[in-house]
Amino acid sequence: MEEFTWDSMRINSFLSNYPDVKGSPYIQDDFSLIKIKDHSNKAFYGRYNAFNGQMEVNLGNDEIIALDNERSYEVTFVASNQIYKTFQYKSKNETLKNGFLLVLTQEETFSVLVEQKVEFFEKIKAKTSYDRDRPAAFKRKNDSYYLKKGDEIIYLPSRKKELLKTFPENSGDIKSFLKKNKLSLSKEQDL
Repeated sequence: MEEFTWDSMRINSFLSNYPDVKGSPYIQDDFSLIKIKDHSNKAFYGRYNAFNGQMEVNLGNDEIIALDNERSYEVTFVASNQIYKTFQYKSKNETLKNGFLLVLTQEETFSVLVEQKVEFFEKIKAKTSYDRDRPAAFKRKNDSYYLKKGDEIIYLPSRKKELLKTFPENSGDIKSFLKKNKLSLSKEQDL
């Protein structure tokens, strides 16, 4: 095994610019024990920042870095056994992205991946005396799901009609399978 080097960047705290922000950019606020594939002889603490799509690693001594999304990483959270991997994929709006996706299921020929999202909303001042100020806030958004088959990663629409358009050659089989098994595309366990 080669010597471990960090392909990362130092983090400037976004939160320090917004001291009164409600919510959190993280899936889990606290750093948890993680293992990084190919570097398993070392223990690290990490957390996933779903606002900016970065895996943050605490090196101690108040030094926190973000792993480079352009590099190949596999990070396992020990307590939950959740695995995050870096992928290059096209988002719902066809934007090419590099980032960490949660591996929901991994089979021999395919994987179901999840893009976890948090959005930031700026503080809004009341326009009238009847309104109230709204503080700046992070809010968890709906996750996006992807199917990885071979080297191809395909966005999985949450509507049946869109899914059938995505896989037109198998639309009949998919439609009957969904109906027969009473599956919903909006339920994670059904995916």
